Amino acid sequence: VINREGDFRMSYVGEFSDSTILTKLAADDLTVEEEDERVETLFRDLSRDPSFTQIVYIGNAVFEVTYDARGNIFFDKTLTFVRTSDRIVTLAYVEKTKEITMRGGTVPINFRDRLLALGYDMNGELRLTTDAEVIDHNATEVTGDDEQKTYLWVIQSMNDPPPKLVIAADDPPA
Repeated sequence: VINREGDFRMSYVGEFSDSTILTKLAADDLTVEEEDERVETLFRDLSRDPSFTQIVYIGNAVFEVTYDARGNIFFDKTLTFVRTSDRIVTLAYVEKTKEITMRGGTVPINFRDRLLALGYDMNGELRLTTDAEVIDHNATEVTGDDEQKTYLWVIQSMNDPPPKLVIAADDPPA
């Protein structure tokens, strides 16, 4: 959710995979001790972000997480879930153009085939609700009325185009 005043809430409950652990597991190049070490490092890294309220390693490079971030994009400027090196969704305010952008991350093309061969893919739904003026998007579906709209992206594969949405921002509050 993001409103025209820039207040946002980004929530996620689900699973995500760590590409470093996944790559090493796929190459059979990771001992149990090294996996434990990498998991602990990632856990410490993610725990620094207070928006993560649950982080559980369930095995095979997969983490179960609960994430809930709130703020104001005019003041925060950028919010990246999960983190800049493993970007799933980024929300950003571009002061020069007076636009708020939401962009989904992508898996590099040269890595996709390996992940798909291992049985890993990306799927789910992403929703963004706003009362602001949306000037561009590639949502699968849009519902709502003149007061507020919900944009829905149904992601069936990592080969799908990444979600994007652009909002014409009002001037930020003083």
